[in-house]
Amino acid sequence: MNSIQVKIAKKAKVSQSTVSRALKNHPALPEKTRLKIQKIARDLGYTPNPLIASIFRSMRRGNKKESLGTLAFLTAHPTEHEWKDFATYRDFYEGAYKRAIEQGFTIEIHWAANPSITAERLASILLARGIAGVIISSRGSIKTFNEIPWERFSVVRIGLSHQTLRFNCSVNHQTHTLRLVSNQLVNKGYTRLGFAITAKQNAAAEQNWISGILLWQSTQSAENIVPIYFPQNLEKLAFLEWYHTHKPDAVVSVNPDTAQWLREHGLIIPDDVGFALLDWHADYGNYAGADQNNYLAGEAAVDMLVDQLRRNEFGIPDHPRTLLIESSWHEGETVRQNLHV
Repeated sequence: MNSIQVKIAKKAKVSQSTVSRALKNHPALPEKTRLKIQKIARDLGYTPNPLIASIFRSMRRGNKKESLGTLAFLTAHPTEHEWKDFATYRDFYEGAYKRAIEQGFTIEIHWAANPSITAERLASILLARGIAGVIISSRGSIKTFNEIPWERFSVVRIGLSHQTLRFNCSVNHQTHTLRLVSNQLVNKGYTRLGFAITAKQNAAAEQNWISGILLWQSTQSAENIVPIYFPQNLEKLAFLEWYHTHKPDAVVSVNPDTAQWLREHGLIIPDDVGFALLDWHADYGNYAGADQNNYLAGEAAVDMLVDQLRRNEFGIPDHPRTLLIESSWHEGETVRQNLHV
């Protein structure tokens, strides 16, 4: 028995079946009665479960293949389609799209940074389209996201880009990624690993890159520890000065530009120095590094969101949960082969 409907029925002095019909806008009930019961329901904090309602609609129509609803894939890059320029975000979407279809949903892309609409208008558009579940998929201004009335939606974010909005989240396990890459390089005979990370990249990962580096370095002998190259932004001359000062035998970075700078300076990779990426994807071809399995983060976000819809959980949770996705090593031509192969 639905306890909230019992409370509504007692306060309205009607039967629970009447409450049920009123909450479904059943035409057999007088409008005055429906509106009265619906107001009492709102006052008592009742929120209809959109997923359950969708399932029942599909059952009544006898269409087992009918979509259970639509989820929003929210982007917020400066231009509407800019997110497609980044393999990470494309993978997020492909994973989310695949899992949404498997779960019986469709998925729509909405641009939160559209300057022609307000956050309230965006929320109205989503609600008018029957969308109750939202995936925040990309970086955007804090202002853009803070102004959306999140209490109307069930939300999961992908990545750690929105520190002030603590939704449930699926994200790469950056500490594991750092350890994976470091151990792979050690197995190939590299001993002095040089890590090149910008402050901006580290902040987007909520300090996990630096934390992982320092944790790994704490297990190494002092003579093998290379000071971290940690500028606010990458600069070619400063990077090359760091390299020549400390002479790491392998460089680990998020950005492949650093490898190109080494080549332009006359170094041969991997003969003179090894190079590995912390965020490898197919666009980087024969580079070695960690495949963060970003499509799995997209899939996990949909799984989490559907579970929240089933539980009728809306708004910002008191205690957000984070699901960590481990990386896989991608062998490439920018490092030498393992010593024991």
